[in-house]
Amino acid sequence: LQWMLNQALQSGDPMKIQPWQQFWHLFNNALKKLPTIQQTLWRGVPRELVTALNSSSDIVCRDVTSCCVSEDVMRSMLHRNSILCSIEALQGKDIRG
Repeated sequence: LQWMLNQALQSGDPMKIQPWQQFWHLFNNALKKLPTIQQTLWRGVPRELVTALNSSSDIVCRDVTSCCVSEDVMRSMLHRNSILCSIEALQGKDIRG
């Protein structure tokens, strides 16, 4: 389900996003109730994506994704073809509680 939502969001096509509007509205209302965090988060990113980017590029994520607040924990969960990526979250939502 998450990959289908992300595919629609990343497309930028209003026709692909429209079927998700009711779900997105409920999901956003739930997220608003969670604490907002501004900190460095960690995520494993496919190697192919990293090699396609310029190291000075800013990336805006338009998808639902999970990250980890601990670099060591994320490093221990990396897949063979993944690279550890730091993310400066400006409006991240803390789901730990």
